[in-house]
Amino acid sequence: MKTAIGASLKNESLFWLVFGLLAGASLMPLFVAEFLPYLDWPQHLGMVSFLRYQSNDLWGFSTYAVAHNNPLATYVVFYYFTAWLSYLMPVAVAGKIMLSLYIVGTPLSAVYMLRSFRLSPWPSLLVFVVVYNWPLYMGFVPYVLSFPFLCWGVGLMVRMSRGFRWSDWWTMVAVSIVLFYSHVFAYLTVGFLAVVVVVFYRFRSFKQRWYTSLSWVPSMGLLAVWMYQLLLSRSGGPALQASASGDAHLGGGWWKAQYRPVVQKLSSMAEHLNESFHGAEDLWVVRYWLICLCWMVLCGLLLRLFRRFRNQPNVAWPWWPTSILVLGMMGLYMAMPMGLFGVWWALSPRLVPLVALLAILTVPPLFRRSWKNLFVVAPVIALTLYSSNLNVRKYRVFESEARQVNDALKAIPNGARVYGLIYNAGSHVMSNGAFLHFPVYYLVKRGGLVGFSHFHYAVMPASFKNPALAPYPGHRAEWEPWRWKYDIYGLYYDYILTKGGGFWYQTHSPRTTVKTVTKVGDWGVYFNPKASQQWPLYSFRDNLHKAVVTERDPMTTKRCVPKKGARYECPHKRWMVVQPTQTHLGGVHVPCIWAHPGTGKTIVITFNDLPPQGDQIAGVMGVADSGFPGGRPFGAPVDMVIRANNTFVRRLRSYTRKGYIPYHLKLPKRKPWEPLKISFEIQTSNDAVRHFCFTGTLFQSQTNKPFEQLPPLPKRTRPIRKPHPRFRRVLRPQPSGLRLKNAPRKTATRKTSRPSSRPTTRP
Repeated sequence: MKTAIGASLKNESLFWLVFGLLAGASLMPLFVAEFLPYLDWPQHLGMVSFLRYQSNDLWGFSTYAVAHNNPLATYVVFYYFTAWLSYLMPVAVAGKIMLSLYIVGTPLSAVYMLRSFRLSPWPSLLVFVVVYNWPLYMGFVPYVLSFPFLCWGVGLMVRMSRGFRWSDWWTMVAVSIVLFYSHVFAYLTVGFLAVVVVVFYRFRSFKQRWYTSLSWVPSMGLLAVWMYQLLLSRSGGPALQASASGDAHLGGGWWKAQYRPVVQKLSSMAEHLNESFHGAEDLWVVRYWLICLCWMVLCGLLLRLFRRFRNQPNVAWPWWPTSILVLGMMGLYMAMPMGLFGVWWALSPRLVPLVALLAILTVPPLFRRSWKNLFVVAPVIALTLYSSNLNVRKYRVFESEARQVNDALKAIPNGARVYGLIYNAGSHVMSNGAFLHFPVYYLVKRGGLVGFSHFHYAVMPASFKNPALAPYPGHRAEWEPWRWKYDIYGLYYDYILTKGGGFWYQTHSPRTTVKTVTKVGDWGVYFNPKASQQWPLYSFRDNLHKAVVTERDPMTTKRCVPKKGARYECPHKRWMVVQPTQTHLGGVHVPCIWAHPGTGKTIVITFNDLPPQGDQIAGVMGVADSGFPGGRPFGAPVDMVIRANNTFVRRLRSYTRKGYIPYHLKLPKRKPWEPLKISFEIQTSNDAVRHFCFTGTLFQSQTNKPFEQLPPLPKRTRPIRKPHPRFRRVLRPQPSGLRLKNAPRKTATRKTSRPSSRPTTRP
């Protein structure tokens, strides 16, 4: 192996010199700015910061979240490797080091893939332009980090077809497992390419093909476990289905898929390859890249024709297996939907960089001498340098816009609960919402909790200890910040970080309560002291699968049957269900508990074994906008009676008008060891279209909060106060005579002739 590498460096020293030059130029954009314009990049750094500082009390992570061995987590390669690097350097720098491995590793793996097909390594220089692609600017960092393993896996499959070696077999096993734990979609894509290679490429024997296929068995077993866990969490896992975080992760229907016409896919390929800046600069880069690719293919074909005309031997060119690989990936792009299962989004656009990555296989063998190939790849070198210079200029402009967030984050102490409202996510440079997830930089720099982060997703290696700690307004709420209303979510967050105007108007925040901390450009920080007065303990919506739901009338009481986790079907009518949902109350999108009562019926939802320290309940209630066909109010009001341990607490009424009604109740006092049971009784005299929905959270007062949940208090030393001379005790004079040795001296005050409340100071 060392001999082969040394021979390659000696025989192709000019190629490696050009490779190093382009690698250095491609790495420059990563280190000219602190903030990178990648959409989901702050989310990934926030998870890495938690894995790095979860045991550090100064960051406050341990109060809110916990790491676990999640079988659904498939991003662990990026997260844990970056967390290990962060022990040597800051988290942001460690993330850039991982991106550097991707920027340089993808062209290196392309060289390995070309060598496996016995092709010239010079077409791999085209990859330096492709590494800055649309998925990278969207922040799909774990996905793009799988590109080197993709080329590596294809090259290994081709090498095993020529001559089977156990070292290649074990390497393929390791590559497939790392691919699975990097990104499932990338793993499935490489698996598709592996099937194409095994089926269409020429193996010397059936035994080689069989052993090559067996190298995927360990990773396929992991995939089967992952699919089972995902299916279990979706259909039979009530905790994920009932929670608002589960709704954010799962979104739409189970078999829902979003397709786009083929003509639209073909026309948008250039945009999905590299369309990130305002203007047409990046699109011109894509067009020039296609021209460079066609130029290299044309040069290779003309060279083969010239050699055939001169009766010179041509180098073998496996054109048909490489064409099958490119066409197979192109067909997968055409067949893949835009979204799938309501979980994954932008599936087909992610394949466009892979199509461009495999397109370098279509370049025929070039000159045998390196200096002649230098003239062929000269346009590629010029395009790479131009693209790097363009990225450097754009990144610096974005840095000038983004650096203001540092001053805003300095105004928030460590370990707080923060919600980010980005009313203006756009940039003067980037075409996407580059600032959308910038509030998560608080996790990177200060720790604590942010209202929407990757902790809400089920496929991450960490999650919140209690889903009641960080509620947010449902699926894709970060894209619609106007959903966040103070009277619904104001009890949960200590600080609100905003970008753009409209905070007071959009959130209906009381100016007398929420205080402005600082304003830095478009960024604003607001302090909410009301949130520190209570601590969320139990979310009734997230734990609806643990409730007991019954339907009661004056004569009988029947149990509602649980179906599909947290969905309860009552026996009165099929449309009388109790389930978690997302609906609109007065035009406001609210995740809530759907409970449609019937005429003369009472739906009772009982929660047992609640945290005994809870002493308050808060939430909102109302009839959904769908309960007013034509916008006309009709039907009877809906009453909801709340009981604690069978003791009446309050009767709340939702009238026949659109909107939601907030409530905040104190529970009756009880003994500390007494268990707590809360029941919601919902009824109406005329059901009509009473699409009733409510939310509820059990709180405890700040004074009753356990010590481990309190924020760390600063250590204070109480000064020693000297007593006043009037109150100092003096020694009584010793009488004459003998006194025992070491006998203690007695002190007393002189008695006066008249009683006094104050001691005298004179003996």
